[in-house]
Amino acid sequence: MHDQVRLIIEGVTPQVDGGRFAVKAVDGDTIEVAADIWKDGHELIKAAVIWRKLDVAELRAPLVPLPPDLGKKDWHEARLRSEYACNDRWFGRMTLDEVGPHAFSIVAWTDFFGSWCEELRKKRAAGQVVASELLEGIALIERGTAASVSRKITYPSKIALASARLSYQFLCQPVT
Repeated sequence: MHDQVRLIIEGVTPQVDGGRFAVKAVDGDTIEVAADIWKDGHELIKAAVIWRKLDVAELRAPLVPLPPDLGKKDWHEARLRSEYACNDRWFGRMTLDEVGPHAFSIVAWTDFFGSWCEELRKKRAAGQVVASELLEGIALIERGTAASVSRKITYPSKIALASARLSYQFLCQPVT
C-alpha cells in the first residue's frame, strides 16, 4: 500500500452561486480570496492563489471558461496566509491588471523544509540532541539540489548543502 497524503482545498471564495456564474471586477481591483485548506499529518502547509487572463479560444458558450491550462506561462501568483484564530482558513489577494475574463485557482502543498525547520527549532529549544534531524535536513537539501539541477538552479542549492554539512559537523562534534 502506498503512503497517501490527502491535502484538501474547499470553500473557495469568491464565487457566485457555487461557481455557476463569473465573479465581476474592474481593472485594477484587488480581489480577496480565501479557502479552507487542511491535510493529514502534522507537516506545515503552504498555499497560493494563481490567476491569469483567459484567451478568447478558452471560452465556450455561454462564456463559461474551460478548465485552466496550468502549462501556460502567464500565471500570476500570490501567497496565501493562515491566521491562528481562523485555523484552516487561508486568505490572500489578487489584483487584476487587464480587462477581460480571468481564471483563478487555489494551490497548496506540503512544506517539507519548513516542517523540518520547525521540528529542529523545537527540539533545540528543548535541549534535545538533533544529529539525526540535521542528517534529515541534509537529505532534504540534497533532494532539492537534485531537482534544481534539471532547472539549472544549482548555485544557491550547493551553498545551502555545504552550509548544512558544516553545521552538522560543528553541532555533532564531541564537547571537550
